[in-house]
Amino acid sequence: MDNLTHSLCGWALARAGLNRCGKWVTPLLIVLANLPDLEPVLLPGRVPGAYGLYHRGMTHGILMLTIYSILFGALLWFLERGSKLSYWKSAGICAAGLFSHLFLDSLNNYGVRPYIPFDSTWYYGDMIYIVEPWIWLMFGLPIFLGSALDVRRASVWLLIGILSTIIVWVGIHRSLLPLPVLFIWLATIVAAICIRLRRRLASERCARTGLVILSCYLLAVFAASMAALARGKADLEAAIPGSNIDLVRTSVSPHPAQPWRFDVLLQTNNTLSQVHVDFLKTDAIVKGATDLNLNDPALNKIKGTFQYRAWMSFARHPYVLRDGNVLILGDMRFKMRGNDWSALPVPVPVD
Repeated sequence: MDNLTHSLCGWALARAGLNRCGKWVTPLLIVLANLPDLEPVLLPGRVPGAYGLYHRGMTHGILMLTIYSILFGALLWFLERGSKLSYWKSAGICAAGLFSHLFLDSLNNYGVRPYIPFDSTWYYGDMIYIVEPWIWLMFGLPIFLGSALDVRRASVWLLIGILSTIIVWVGIHRSLLPLPVLFIWLATIVAAICIRLRRRLASERCARTGLVILSCYLLAVFAASMAALARGKADLEAAIPGSNIDLVRTSVSPHPAQPWRFDVLLQTNNTLSQVHVDFLKTDAIVKGATDLNLNDPALNKIKGTFQYRAWMSFARHPYVLRDGNVLILGDMRFKMRGNDWSALPVPVPVD
């Protein structure tokens, strides 16, 4: 997920009652909720494929998050040494912020590897797009409604409101979001401002209510994602009557701010079909099978390269394109969106 979501999550956890344990809890939780994403500084320069191979690696694994919890628990315990906060409670508070990052990242179809370095298997939630405005509101509005509005805090909220609204507008400009999302977004923010100007609500109760609403929302989109996958399989079989489709891998790609729309990818050994599912419409759109070209004999010549290893480790729906004497190794998760940032060009050795 994006770092605004992680920051708001850490803030919401603090407001839900953890901030009663000390004045340093809120800022530390916001920092720890983002800490695993500092891993790009550890990546080996600009080596092609390094990001796909190492991102959401050790710093996103249960082992490293546990070590962080122990270390930062000691820091929080030291900062709050004048209070009655115990070390183990400090470590638990830090663990809440750190593991919230892993939980949120597990919701989208990019995936996480929680058991690394013992097991590098990717796990995917396929529920939420990596940037989800409705989750910003579910975290942010309860915090705002329970906040004091002095000049400093009001300035922070103004900045958050402006930046998030700009991101929503950019999403509409790039056709990722429908225009009504902006109207709903602005109306919700205006309503929240009107409520807050009339009275300040109980901060802890607001935060907990927001977390409950978010939990219900996640359960609903999980059910929608599973239903989309089932419908995608059924619609693909209906579009190709009499066939016996042997699927080896599937994925569901949600649309941002539209929990009723999903792109379902259905892969056989060497082809991939895409089914666009919109629960507000009766008919799904089934796109024809795309040849992934995974049988290209030139792959045998580049198996020893770092790029090939990175591609095989990361790509969920791998494909190969040929450009002269260069193989393009990519992932259909991103190519179907029109811009495969993960694609790696690899020259084929000449015999």
